[in-house]
Amino acid sequence: MFSRAWVTLSSLIFPWSYFPSCQSQTRPSDPDRGHSPPRKHRKHAATPDPGPTPRLQPIEAVNLDVFRLIVDELHGDGGSLHNFSLASHRLRNLALPLLFSHCKWDIRHLPHERRPSGVPPDSIRHLARHLKHIGPFHVGKDADSFQDILGRFSGVSSVTFKWTLGALPWEVVKFCLATPRITSITLDAGSVDLMEVPPYPLDDPVSTSLKTFVFTTTMWREYENEMAPVRYRGRVRDMKKVFDLERECLRAVMLCINATATSLTLPVESTPILDMAKVSWPCLRELHLHGRFRDMAQALSLQELLPTLTSLETLSILAARLKELKRPAVLSKASPLSPSHPPVLPALRSLTLAYPDPEDGIFSLDVTGLTHLSLRDWPRFYNLFAYSGRLRYRWCTAIHTPMQCLSILKRMEMPNLTSLELVYMTPTAGADRDLLFHIIRSYPRLTRLEIHRYRLKRTERVPYLLIARTLSAIKSLRVVRLNLDFEDDHQAYCGDVQHRQVWYDTLTRRKGPEIVNIMQTCPQLEHVALLYHGHPSSTWAEFRPARYPGPKVVVEYDPQHIDSEMMRRTWRTT
Repeated sequence: MFSRAWVTLSSLIFPWSYFPSCQSQTRPSDPDRGHSPPRKHRKHAATPDPGPTPRLQPIEAVNLDVFRLIVDELHGDGGSLHNFSLASHRLRNLALPLLFSHCKWDIRHLPHERRPSGVPPDSIRHLARHLKHIGPFHVGKDADSFQDILGRFSGVSSVTFKWTLGALPWEVVKFCLATPRITSITLDAGSVDLMEVPPYPLDDPVSTSLKTFVFTTTMWREYENEMAPVRYRGRVRDMKKVFDLERECLRAVMLCINATATSLTLPVESTPILDMAKVSWPCLRELHLHGRFRDMAQALSLQELLPTLTSLETLSILAARLKELKRPAVLSKASPLSPSHPPVLPALRSLTLAYPDPEDGIFSLDVTGLTHLSLRDWPRFYNLFAYSGRLRYRWCTAIHTPMQCLSILKRMEMPNLTSLELVYMTPTAGADRDLLFHIIRSYPRLTRLEIHRYRLKRTERVPYLLIARTLSAIKSLRVVRLNLDFEDDHQAYCGDVQHRQVWYDTLTRRKGPEIVNIMQTCPQLEHVALLYHGHPSSTWAEFRPARYPGPKVVVEYDPQHIDSEMMRRTWRTT
């Protein structure tokens, strides 16, 4: 598999091997494989006087800071970091802190007595910074075993619990909270396997140093609960009871960490918003809410919480809603506050909202310091657009029109904006012209732009070349992502391999290169990415300008390229 990290390293050590004029038109032979294209032999451009050949430098001669960047990039690339560390003693010493920074403790494969076996030796144990515990806590001694394991890793500051099947007792969470060196806890819940323990007590306060608390759930847990209940349970769960129990557990945790927490990621269905509004959050910098609003009262409760978060810099509310709910306003539409009243969200730098109300009071705040804005959909519209049926009618897909997006942007003064994401549906061709020209005129520092443009009239052709020419006027752009809803795109969940191959060839051989050839007039452009509905997920296919030294087309299925979580459903074959 092609490694972008290795290309980066090679271009730094052997810069003469890369010539901008050498374009490699490469692509995966099978779109299902999800691998990047094989590297072709680079042809060196003939020159009248090549001059003396540069003397090869040993790999260890590269600047230490460059090495650290390469090691960081290789860390998430399978076994590449391990192979890299075997090249020399110096490289191994540089890679050691990352090679052994993560430790996994999987109790699903241990004997019944669950004795701590297989603990790494002392020589590397001190390098561990993150401990991932996999499996449920079935019996009381499991909690004792976990405490023993955590005690053996003196450098661990971050703990993740995965596949607990809802069996995560308060004793375990309390121990993590009470351990001063633990500053991060992540609950990585799979599918609908959520809390199935007694509610955490409110009368058992804990002094803690925790800064980060993350509770992630699948986007489709309600859908999967109804359509495909987990095998071990074999029944549909009452999700209202699930949400209520989650809220009771989260309430106890939130009231323990409010004085120290700097970052929270929570499922909005079960977040105790009103309880959180009653206490102060002096250190909170990031708040990420995901899931769906259960009712309008829950959505409006944010109007109580947000004004209390005076240090908040990043706010992300990705909340879907049912059709009967109107667009909720996260901040009141009331008249502006008096000058003597403290400003609301004065430190805000990043704002992400799904299906926001164009009249939301949050768009009237002073956001001159904002650097990132995302007005998007949740879940992604193409998940619902690809199929008709129950799911289509359950969720409300209130995508904005270009005029609604424009009205929001005009209300916000954002001279420092560097990143913008918009999702909208054009009623007719050219309906987004004013919106695009507003972006060109208003954001001179914009470096990253992501647009999801859907067509209301399905027979209408996409003027993708005109869009590319328009956007090429933003000379500050570095990264552009476009989901243009092409008329010949097979859309998501296409199980017809031949159909996917035809569209893949069209996208990678014609439309992608045409767009990047237009937009490479932006002097700092790194790539243009087009959304490709491949298998097993929708991913961003990157097209590099001619001056880029590596392959010109990169299609990968990694976390950096996959756009969103896909549903577990049967793929269309017709």
